[in-house]
Amino acid sequence: MKRSHDLEDAGDRAQKHRKPGLVRIPLEKIGFWPNNRGGLGVCSHHIHEVAWDCTANKTKLQRYQHVDLIEIPQDQLQHVRDANRERCEGDSFMPCFSSHIQYVCASKTHFVHAQKLAKEGVRSIFNKGDVRIRWQEADTEGAQILEQGPLCAIYGSSLLHDIDATSALASDDNLNAGVQWGEDEMQAFGRVHEMMERLAPSQEGTAATIDVMIASLQVSGLGQFSCEDWKEFIALRSSLSVSIAKVLQTCQFNACAGRVRVRPSDFGLSAKLDPRAPWAKVALMLWQYIGSADQRHINANVKTFSGRREIVAKKMPRAVIQELVAETHFVCSVDTFIKKMLSTYSQPQAHGSSVCVSRASCSLREVSCWPIAVVTFSK
Repeated sequence: MKRSHDLEDAGDRAQKHRKPGLVRIPLEKIGFWPNNRGGLGVCSHHIHEVAWDCTANKTKLQRYQHVDLIEIPQDQLQHVRDANRERCEGDSFMPCFSSHIQYVCASKTHFVHAQKLAKEGVRSIFNKGDVRIRWQEADTEGAQILEQGPLCAIYGSSLLHDIDATSALASDDNLNAGVQWGEDEMQAFGRVHEMMERLAPSQEGTAATIDVMIASLQVSGLGQFSCEDWKEFIALRSSLSVSIAKVLQTCQFNACAGRVRVRPSDFGLSAKLDPRAPWAKVALMLWQYIGSADQRHINANVKTFSGRREIVAKKMPRAVIQELVAETHFVCSVDTFIKKMLSTYSQPQAHGSSVCVSRASCSLREVSCWPIAVVTFSK
């Protein structure tokens, strides 16, 4: 029999932790939640996109409304601060780390960090020096945020002990995607990844079934994806180990998160490759993303900003995948090649690699050579 806790909507549970009223919290006390965005926290490129928008169009309270913050419980405080420190120190697009963090964002994560960049006073869009991240003189709300912090709704620290409820609160915000960045398919994959890690011990040593996964996802909210879409994500995640799935997330997130979209069906097609070749599956997915990305530098101009732009990758040809499924020897040889590449090129080989992974990304130094493996596979 299911407990009432399992049947209750996770978003409703989250609201029980909300404290009354709205207050302004100083920016230096706010950080990102490491489990946000499918366990990857925050995308520094999107922080600059939001900063670009605020520079061009001002910070308007009626647009961003308020920020949902969660108090960090003492038993998680050091972990959260360490994750924030590693990401800030390992990524030049990030704002400087603050050792005074007491809250994490459940909403408007990128907005808050864009404000942090502005408060530093010396930053520019994408660090190119062309456009300074500096609010307009008439931006009264922006000035107030820099002085006193954003207007916030506070949730009690006990919420972070209910991961489903916290994820539901964060996902609700991601459904609204104007300048904001909605939940995309790789973040959905990240939710599946995190959920499988939590569910596996409760399955008495057996893998979590698709039905159990779907039931758990329905509690926290399916978002913009259908049950069939979620089954595609589950299929690929089930075919990968924990560490290899994390490599896929990390590479995609740092290379082109929020700029390229891939169809959920492509996840299911990749999962059909030989189970002995998990790296080949990852290479196939990364080529869908990186191969479709516009690698040209963005020319930031405050007069031309018109919101985020996404590229939708071409649908993965089903006939080609069927042929790869039949050619098991070839697929396994590709997998072997990729593993040799990762062991041979364990350090970055050139400045400005197209995949940049910060120290917060599981210390995966070897993934800097991924574009080589992906391009080779694509040929």
